[in-house]
Amino acid sequence: MRRKAFVSLIFLTLIVILFGCSNYNRPPFKPIAVYPKNKDKEVPFDLTLSWKGGDPDGDAVTYEVYFGKSELEFLAETTLTTLTVHLSSYGTYKWKVVAKDPYGRISESDTWTFSTKDPPRPSTSEVIVVGEDEIKVVDVSNPLNPTLEKVVSMPGVTSVYFDKEGAYAAGCSWVSKLDKNTLHEVWKENTPGCAEDVTTNKYVFLSMEEDGLEYLDPLSPDSSSILDEYSKGLDSSFDKVYVAAGAGGIYEVDTSTLKVSTITIDKWILDVKWSGNALYFISGSGVGRTNGDFYNLENLKSFDVNEYKVYVLSGEILHMLDFSEYPTEMSSITLEGAKDVKVVGDYIYAVGDKFYAVDVSNPRKPIITGVNESIKGLRFAQN
Repeated sequence: MRRKAFVSLIFLTLIVILFGCSNYNRPPFKPIAVYPKNKDKEVPFDLTLSWKGGDPDGDAVTYEVYFGKSELEFLAETTLTTLTVHLSSYGTYKWKVVAKDPYGRISESDTWTFSTKDPPRPSTSEVIVVGEDEIKVVDVSNPLNPTLEKVVSMPGVTSVYFDKEGAYAAGCSWVSKLDKNTLHEVWKENTPGCAEDVTTNKYVFLSMEEDGLEYLDPLSPDSSSILDEYSKGLDSSFDKVYVAAGAGGIYEVDTSTLKVSTITIDKWILDVKWSGNALYFISGSGVGRTNGDFYNLENLKSFDVNEYKVYVLSGEILHMLDFSEYPTEMSSITLEGAKDVKVVGDYIYAVGDKFYAVDVSNPRKPIITGVNESIKGLRFAQN
């Protein structure tokens, strides 16, 4: 009898244990990376993170995704095993996934890393920044880390222009020819007014706002006046020089004869750029070209052009415009404190309260590759 009772007790105990085990809640499966896998390389900037998950008991699982570069931060919560993200910079990223079931059981993945493709190779190793009383040479050979290479003191400098023969600097009541390599003065001449801009095309041309347009022969410097009208931004092409003339539209100077003609535009013209056999300009109300195409924007500071792609700084926002057919905006990006922009190959450089390098190899998705907060300036040297 006692034996029967003992067997029954063991049997009942086994039933209780088995019944309890059948109702025991197990944690979700440990998430496993599907894409990108740990230490993957050349991952695109638009990607969908994916992982394997699930729960051994068939419970619904919620996933918390943590993501970052130097530190992991909470990114999103999802019931899916995928999450689309857009990267904002080149480099190495890390991520992990925490799986949770409705009963509070969790499983945490390993921390995985991956790296993006390398940034495009710059087509120049340095750019020149015109600052207050000095010229700065910025090394951009590493677009992730633009650095100050050299500083040349030049009190009162307002603009610098490079051509095949050398470099020219202008300031208030003077113009200088510079050694192209050292940026030291070769000669210096007085001018009747303060130059806003300088360019060369057979002669050296100086725009001096209310004092008009001056020119001099670099072989025998002697400044002479061409125009007494308002003159501001300059650019040149072939045997022509173009002058932003405010309410006067745009002046076109034939450098062979020094004859001036006018391109009439019913806007206040602030600056001009020649690119891809077309003349572009910015005004108080937008950016356009002389065939009539125009895109409305306000608070314009500066712009640059690469063939039909126009990069214009409106306040602190850099707008990427496509003028191939009719003007359309491809994208925009904020560059805090920027005052001037310059396009070189696949990069836009911006200067002002700091120095930016921006990858525009895909102008629809510009990427700030490098920022140096110690490099400040007013504008870029032109060429």
